[in-house]
Amino acid sequence: MRHRALLALGLAIALPSGLMAQWSVAFEATASYYGGASRDTAADPISVRPHHPTSFGLRLERCFGQVGVGISAALAGPDVIAENNSAGAIVKNALDLFEIAPEAAVLVGRTPSGVAVRFHAGPLIDVWAPQGEDARTRVGGHAALSLEWPLTARLAGSVRGGVALTSSLFNEGELPGGFELRAMWRRSVSLGLRYRL
Repeated sequence: MRHRALLALGLAIALPSGLMAQWSVAFEATASYYGGASRDTAADPISVRPHHPTSFGLRLERCFGQVGVGISAALAGPDVIAENNSAGAIVKNALDLFEIAPEAAVLVGRTPSGVAVRFHAGPLIDVWAPQGEDARTRVGGHAALSLEWPLTARLAGSVRGGVALTSSLFNEGELPGGFELRAMWRRSVSLGLRYRL
């Protein structure tokens, strides 16, 4: 036991401070746009999908120099929209969404003032709960670029643009006849505050 403690102490002294692991926690607000999910086969096709939700989440990260790992959890209450090329109808508060998103991150570049650009990617787990229906889980993937700038010694602001892909949130037979399920794309923009622990 004593040898293990001495080894850990030696590694902590030998590693440059930039390579030592750093924990941080971030709060994020995310605006999303969904495409896909479903489409009927009529001449003027109608699509049914989530409509422009805003989610709020927490992200826990651990950085090792230029690379890092993290996991985020977020909640949203999207509307559902059914629209064609000329009109749309919205059902308010039709869905609840809980999302878990593990990820790895790589530092792309950093300026002398501390502004940093990172690339993020990882799997995605979405739990959708339509009103009056059973919850269902969809698994996919996500990728993003983030721009972060220091505000204080421990606090940083960030903006992040990302894309994600999962299967449709709807189950077979859940929509009216003539609809086919499609993969669901999401484009998103997030604003965040990160605190280094």
